Amino acid sequence: PSATPSKGVAKVGYLKQQVQSALEQVQAEAIASQHERDRRAEVEQDLGLLHEDLERMQVELVQQQHLHQNQRAAMATERADAHELRSLLETQIQQMQGRVVGLQKTLDNYQRQDAARSQAGEELVQDREKMLRDADDTIAHMRAQLQSVLEDKEAKQSQA
Repeated sequence: PSATPSKGVAKVGYLKQQVQSALEQVQAEAIASQHERDRRAEVEQDLGLLHEDLERMQVELVQQQHLHQNQRAAMATERADAHELRSLLETQIQQMQGRVVGLQKTLDNYQRQDAARSQAGEELVQDREKMLRDADDTIAHMRAQLQSVLEDKEAKQSQA
């Protein structure tokens, strides 16, 4: 009779140990399962953050593409404006060069006219000086003739 209870106690101890072991295993599996759920939640959270980063990066990429397109369009407009301005300046320079050539021709004409007027003036002065000398010579000659006539007349009167 005493062996039977010890077999029962041993069996209870064994069952207790089995239950304890099963309980520990369930607890370990529960802990592992919780760790796995926590890890899965972390991975899902990381994946969510990665999706948000990807979406943000895609938005930034689209914005950068739009900015780049706008910059290229602005640069093209600036190039076109610069080309137009250059053409306008070249046209204005050509017009100014034409005016300079015209003004130079006009100035040359004025200088030639001034030179011709100066030459004509000098010739006129020389002609007038010659005329005055000729007039002086004529007057002197006439005075000499008049003096001679007067002297002849005086001599004839004194003889008579």
